[in-house]
Amino acid sequence: MHHLHTGIWPVLLLGAGCLAGFARGAAPAERPNLVVFLSDDHSLLDSTVYGARDLQTPNMERVAAAGMTFERAFVASPSCAPSRAALLTGLMPVRNGAEANHSRPRPELKKLPAYLKELGYEVVAFGKVSHYQHTGDYGFDHFAHDRFHEDVAVPAAIQWLRARKSRRPLAFLVGTNWPHVPWPETGEGYEPAGVRVPANHVDTPRTRESRARYYAAVGRMDRELGEVF
Repeated sequence: MHHLHTGIWPVLLLGAGCLAGFARGAAPAERPNLVVFLSDDHSLLDSTVYGARDLQTPNMERVAAAGMTFERAFVASPSCAPSRAALLTGLMPVRNGAEANHSRPRPELKKLPAYLKELGYEVVAFGKVSHYQHTGDYGFDHFAHDRFHEDVAVPAAIQWLRARKSRRPLAFLVGTNWPHVPWPETGEGYEPAGVRVPANHVDTPRTRESRARYYAAVGRMDRELGEVF
């Protein structure tokens, strides 16, 4: 199997209760495949889908043009572990127990993979879907490459998908590490001298270099998104 071009619902955030309602009553073979792609430390302001003009995210634009975008969707926390735990439990940090960064939700909670499995899905995660090395806590059927900046995660996910033979509906969660630091060593086409420095930043050569490298990291994220979709 190659990229899942048909029968896909690309999703950014999906509550378990809402998912159960949407699929209730349908036979497993009739249910759509689900793909969740997560970027890491990526600002909405640095996406052309939401008006950014200082960098290019063409694959985000392509996926958005085929579906919908959200104007009032917010993460549950500004920290990594709590926001990912909220995604995978459907509960706010204060209710799932993962409030501080690097923390885990309460083990007795029923999590998103369990709801999906009840609906007949095979639930698979590659890369940084939960917080680093917490992935095993969530009950995925298969997961891999969840350590810090394991940049082989997306190629491995695609390789796994191409080799898959199962006819079960698939919930496929892929997390890239980009644009989380460490950023690429160069701007990869973004020249520091040409970077627009926001008004609330101190305009120094180091600021410009860092911003160019961050844009390069966003570009890598967008390319990986294009490989998945």
